Amino acid sequence: MKNRAAKLKDDVLSSGGESTWWDAFAHMNELEQYCQNFQGSQWLDVLDIFAHGRGMEGVVGSRTCTSFDIRLERVRHDLTTRRGTLMLLGLGMSLTHGALVTAVAVLMCLGTFRSFSLAIEQPKSTWMFGLPQMIELFTQRKMQKYLTYLGHFGCPIAKPTWIMTDLAADSLRVRMSEETKARCKRNAEKYYKKEVVEGRVRVSGKKALSLTAKWPKLFCRALYSIWLQHSDQVH
Repeated sequence: MKNRAAKLKDDVLSSGGESTWWDAFAHMNELEQYCQNFQGSQWLDVLDIFAHGRGMEGVVGSRTCTSFDIRLERVRHDLTTRRGTLMLLGLGMSLTHGALVTAVAVLMCLGTFRSFSLAIEQPKSTWMFGLPQMIELFTQRKMQKYLTYLGHFGCPIAKPTWIMTDLAADSLRVRMSEETKARCKRNAEKYYKKEVVEGRVRVSGKKALSLTAKWPKLFCRALYSIWLQHSDQVH
């Protein structure tokens, strides 16, 4: 990558070029000291990460919720910078006992000694859950994997999705109705394209596919309801 600000077509959004990215692993002592010396209060019930759609904010009622995404705050929410990393870590340290986090690595590690629930979403085809580091973390936190379909909750396409969480989330294991399947199939052409490459059909996403990254409101409500039930039991 050239030394330039990343664009939406890139895998990583950043306010600067890759050569300027802050290496958190090289500053672990600083991060540990930041956590040890943190003086803020624990006020945050739900932390929704990579959530430019702010879906969880609309369903939490009287609970406190913050959305963290570079598309909301280009500077303060940039995880490729020191400022953005410390911003997210500070929000993590502000979580109440038993809070809900839609996690990224910096807070998944924090969750090994802080009491909050994790919910991690990945496409059905993901390889992330097979990484040794992830397996170790999931085992330590006794997390389970649930297959759901965001199309069931209002997404225009089926979008089979894994939810890895330490919450009891059996209600997320859903099957789409025939009507919903038909709707998602009709919409597929808008979001996917098929190409024949070396005699094989290859399916890839169109630009519009990025619009489906936002969690449907019904899914946010379902996840929040699961966490709320768990939270009531904890308290």
